[in-house]
Amino acid sequence: MSFRLSVTTGRAAASGHERWAGRRSDALLYAFGALGGLLFGYDTGISGGALLFIKSEFGLSPILEGWVVSSLLLGAMLGSAVSGQISDRFGHRWLLLCAGWLFAVGAIAAAFSPSVEALIIARFVLGVAVGIASSQVPLYLSEMAPTAIRGAVASLNQIMIVFGVFCAYLVSFLLAESGAWRLMLGIGSVPAILLVVGMWSQPETPRWLTLHGRLTEARAVLARSRPPAEAERELADIEVARRRERVSLYQFLRTRWLRRPLLVAAGLAIFQQIVGINTIVYYSPTILHAMGFTPHGALLASLLLTILPLMVAISCSQIVDRVGRRPLMMMGALGMAGCMIALSIVFSSDTLDTPFGKHVSLGAMAVYLIFNSLSWGGLVWVMLPEVLPLKARGAGMGAAALLVWLTNFAVSLSFPVLLALGAGGVFALFAVTALLAYVFACTQLTETKGRSLEQIELDASFL
Repeated sequence: MSFRLSVTTGRAAASGHERWAGRRSDALLYAFGALGGLLFGYDTGISGGALLFIKSEFGLSPILEGWVVSSLLLGAMLGSAVSGQISDRFGHRWLLLCAGWLFAVGAIAAAFSPSVEALIIARFVLGVAVGIASSQVPLYLSEMAPTAIRGAVASLNQIMIVFGVFCAYLVSFLLAESGAWRLMLGIGSVPAILLVVGMWSQPETPRWLTLHGRLTEARAVLARSRPPAEAERELADIEVARRRERVSLYQFLRTRWLRRPLLVAAGLAIFQQIVGINTIVYYSPTILHAMGFTPHGALLASLLLTILPLMVAISCSQIVDRVGRRPLMMMGALGMAGCMIALSIVFSSDTLDTPFGKHVSLGAMAVYLIFNSLSWGGLVWVMLPEVLPLKARGAGMGAAALLVWLTNFAVSLSFPVLLALGAGGVFALFAVTALLAYVFACTQLTETKGRSLEQIELDASFL
């Protein structure tokens, strides 16, 4: 009896150790997978702080200022456009490794740029990496995560993006006295190298492995985070989805059963950008400076503005699998519309330079970032892999990410000029687009919580 008890206890202890080791392994996998999101956030956010000092060194006009910011977006278009087909062939993990190297090279090149032209080229290289990360990080996390926690795991992307923006503003604030914009840009090479090192030891997603006939490896990856029976059921579902004919982006447009998912993905991508979030992320120091803040004060206020959305992004990851995606998207759109209306009123009146105007503007920007982080800022990246079917997921994510960056580029390039013409009208326009996003969420989005990627694909009510 005592021997049997000791054996049982020993097995239980070993089993507990294995479960703990498995959880630790999964946590590392998700953390390294989400590092691309941190770099995404840092390299897009750092331009806001560095731009204050780059302008004085190079004597930038409003057009050149827009190009310094938007060259990254041009690169992101290229990165997202090619990522779908490349990942279908070589895998999401391999492409994230390539993105890590591009992040490192681009950050170092930007830090040592001798001219504004060289800086624009370096930012373009960073943009290619950002475009790859924007499509591959959500795909990697969604395809690796168990169904019950897929929303929370995929939300890590948004948490890391917001954390990256926070780090960018923190670095900008700490280096503001010296005006060391080159160091601000160069620091981005550190997490880039960490991404390369971390992803080197991580597996490919089970869905990509299944698509390429590597079922034994796919089963082993699933078994890392699922009970054996659940892993077998999920592998069988993936096999059913695999039997659909693989399609290119061109075939996407011609295939009837794919049009609805593509239109939903396109709507998510476009509305995420035209509700105005990146004008706040990229240009908040400039906006605050226009409100009367000193450059140092503008950077401090921008830094503080990123803390709340970071906390909200973490909270959102805890509730998204219970509350669902659609209610959060609807609430977020209405909240953002209200904040943009408040900004429009302040910037169109004579209260901008008064303490009341500053407080209202800061409050509206803070609340806007909270609503965005709770909904369209992060959940779009959660939902895009969910609404796209397996055999078209690579091409579809590439197309959706391309739309994100095309829209982002248009908004960011035009914003400095529009801001000079009248900020009140620009913010009013963003309020209208946020209301349209609410209508889109009400009429076009189907709830995806609690269903596997394959169940969503086979749901006739969605397709």
